[in-house]
Amino acid sequence: MGRNSAVIIAPNWLGDFVMALPSMHALCERYSGECTVVIRPFLTDIKPVLPDVHIHVTDKPFLRMLASMRVLHHTNPECVVVYPMSFRAALLGLGTGAPIRIGISYPESSWALTRRIESPDRSVHMARMYAALARAAGADASEELPVIDEELFPVPEMISETSGGYMVMAPGATFGTAKRWFPDRYGELSRLLSTTYSCRIILVGTKRERSYLERIRQWCPDRVENLAGMTTIPELIGILSNARLFIGNDSGAAHAAALARTPGVVIFGSSSPVWTRPLWHGVSIVYEKQPCSPCYQRECPLTHLNCLKQISTEDVYHQCKEVLKKNEI
Repeated sequence: MGRNSAVIIAPNWLGDFVMALPSMHALCERYSGECTVVIRPFLTDIKPVLPDVHIHVTDKPFLRMLASMRVLHHTNPECVVVYPMSFRAALLGLGTGAPIRIGISYPESSWALTRRIESPDRSVHMARMYAALARAAGADASEELPVIDEELFPVPEMISETSGGYMVMAPGATFGTAKRWFPDRYGELSRLLSTTYSCRIILVGTKRERSYLERIRQWCPDRVENLAGMTTIPELIGILSNARLFIGNDSGAAHAAALARTPGVVIFGSSSPVWTRPLWHGVSIVYEKQPCSPCYQRECPLTHLNCLKQISTEDVYHQCKEVLKKNEI
């Protein structure tokens, strides 16, 4: 590598990473593939969605970050684009030695940047902010998700073919309870969908969410399978790409479903679809905006969770039927 290369310090969350893909692809084209994308360990297996770049994995410990600085500095980049709005990400960007350092204007990170993009008030989509970062580096960025090569995301052997196929549910949300619709309603919904459409329901999530998802599986144990903590990101995308429907909260899995072009229904609670709606037209949103919405909090600060309580099982079930009707004609 040389001065006509770039370092991209990618977002830390799966959902944010997917929403950043259009701009990261544009940056890679601008620098003719001579890009190094810096990711966190739990995103290590995301490489198939960025097949033509160098991947560098780093983590929070200071010594690990110093080692990353040395490696990235050795690539002699012309530009570093810093997606996270954090002191750590800004320091890592500075440590690359790149003369052009682009990021979002934010108190914790602005000091290390040479070009700053104003942080929006969340009245526009996050992808537009990410596209502005890429354009500041001279890239022609869009806000449309790239088309993935499905051969790179095969359905894992744990998913066996059965008549009726399957639907995927992601009832968790790592961010907090204010984004999680209720397990009893997911349970009732899984019973309704699996019976009406004679299909299986596949529950996906993190290892920590396995016991939480098991409560949902108990509503219909013969038709619901719990794969929480059992899939890699490529396997998750492979499972989603062959699903009849995705249902979940505003989470990383919802954005993975959009990347896989899986018809979906996504439930919003404390966050806003204006800011983080999945970037594909085949996704339908269920959102009951309240006077206090959106608060963007992990836990409901008023303790009532009305933004989620006002969404009934029947509401989501009806939306699922509409999406299936539209996509299965």
